[in-house]
Amino acid sequence: LVIDDGSIDETVSEAEKAGAIVLSLPFHMGGTCAVLTAYLVAVNNDYDFLVKIDADGQHIVEDIPIILRPVLEDEADISISSIFMLGYIGSVRTSLDTISVTGRWFKDGKYIFVVIPHFSR
Repeated sequence: LVIDDGSIDETVSEAEKAGAIVLSLPFHMGGTCAVLTAYLVAVNNDYDFLVKIDADGQHIVEDIPIILRPVLEDEADISISSIFMLGYIGSVRTSLDTISVTGRWFKDGKYIFVVIPHFSR
């Protein structure tokens, strides 16, 4: 599933060529709306997992199996991984929001992989 939030590049055609289901928002609505749309699609279609990544090149798609592993092997209910390591001063507000949910500190919560399993109605 790819949520297109007003891309002006070849994102939609490339995603469709790769076999993805593409849902294009009517205009640029922002990341929050795109993520909520993805969650609604996942719930309404009984997805087993949803992996949240950005399409701006910040995330390495080949790392998806690594972040999926703890959930697939029943070692975790949710898997979150920051792409930043030590030395980065990130968004304090987003990090505080993330720590309040996960109990873990992330340098910048905007740049995380998130795996959320077991979507059902």
